[in-house]
Amino acid sequence: NEPIGEAGAPNPDVQVYNFNYGYLPVGTPTLDVNVIIKLTGHTFLPDLNIVVTAPNGATADVFTLTGCTGAEWPMDCIFDDEGAGNLIQCVQLNAGGARLQSIVAPGASSPTVLNILDGTNASGVWKVTVTDGFLGDDGIVETVGLEVSVNLPQILPSDGCCFDNLTYIDSE
Repeated sequence: NEPIGEAGAPNPDVQVYNFNYGYLPVGTPTLDVNVIIKLTGHTFLPDLNIVVTAPNGATADVFTLTGCTGAEWPMDCIFDDEGAGNLIQCVQLNAGGARLQSIVAPGASSPTVLNILDGTNASGVWKVTVTDGFLGDDGIVETVGLEVSVNLPQILPSDGCCFDNLTYIDSE
């Protein structure tokens, strides 16, 4: 038997995705945070919740709504405070990777949800937690990503080798 949660539904399915930005110097302030999500085949979006957690423990709930039921509503977007807002249809979540504002219950776009993470220390492990409030529900999380913008000098790639130029001759 599966354990039953408070509302009579099985305990939620929780997936935590870690993004290690520990290579950034400690104390580097975060300028902007965006969440990349692509999922398909989920028929009841109100039981999905997506939360970002900064290394210092600050959280931003980027997806919570009460509608979008009765059909498979794919999501393919980047939740970004500077993204498009005023979403009024569930089908708009399948945006082909476009930038949309976070969705807060009951399902309204919000241009300020991720702002709580601006200014926090960017160095460390960031987490994106995707919770399905009903265990055994269908759906596939295809992509989860995180964009953390900081202001640091550009790092120029190098091969760590002493050769500046390589030449070769190819013959058949």
